[in-house]
Amino acid sequence: MNGLTIKDITLTNDAAADLLTTALEAGHTHGFGYWGNADRVRWKGNKVTSMIITENEAYGYGHDVPRMFKVDYLKVQAALLLILADGGVACECSGFVDQILTSDIDGACAEAVIQVMCFGKVIYG
Repeated sequence: MNGLTIKDITLTNDAAADLLTTALEAGHTHGFGYWGNADRVRWKGNKVTSMIITENEAYGYGHDVPRMFKVDYLKVQAALLLILADGGVACECSGFVDQILTSDIDGACAEAVIQVMCFGKVIYG
């Protein structure tokens, strides 16, 4: 069998907003707050629709200028496709595949998806 086929999984904009909101609200403990700051957060009601994440200097791996990443619905979809394409192996987040498939996404899982959006894989603990 070549590739991975997943049936009946639809990522709605609402589900993508839930993931972005979870990642933002998880803070420094379970979210991206330990390596990045959220700027220009856009909300629709009580859900995040997009934001800019600026990498903290302490985690910038020697970049001259802090890196900035726009995350939104389309980036959530692309990151999830990347993760699910090979069971999360290439992006180093295979431990979150079951959570993604069952829509049981907590702060740590949402943060891993954010890292895949920004870096193509999980690079921070």
